[in-house]
Amino acid sequence: MTDIYSLIKLIDLDPIQFCVFFDGKQTNELTSLEFRILSLFKIFEYQSISKEVIQQRIWGRSQSKDKTLNVHFTYLRKKLVPIGLTIRYQKNGTFILSKADSLSAHPKVFEA
Repeated sequence: MTDIYSLIKLIDLDPIQFCVFFDGKQTNELTSLEFRILSLFKIFEYQSISKEVIQQRIWGRSQSKDKTLNVHFTYLRKKLVPIGLTIRYQKNGTFILSKADSLSAHPKVFEA
């Protein structure tokens, strides 16, 4: 079983085409916002990120409505499933890039 650290190292992001390469193969095209969000998780690698930090880095301010970020997370999660990754909400209010197979133990993981 591959751990999250190995999976993250296999992810390459193409800033020209806004797509994800996994182990050298193109897997998904992303919107510019999805690309920027995934780039944050790639930069922070194994660390969790608060919603406020994500909003500040993406929009330059905290959003007044949490639904905006939740919608982008939902679409991004669907695009990450084929490569075995997801963005998981943690009890401490932060998000972390995680292996998708861990979802079976967390049925409410898609709620943010």
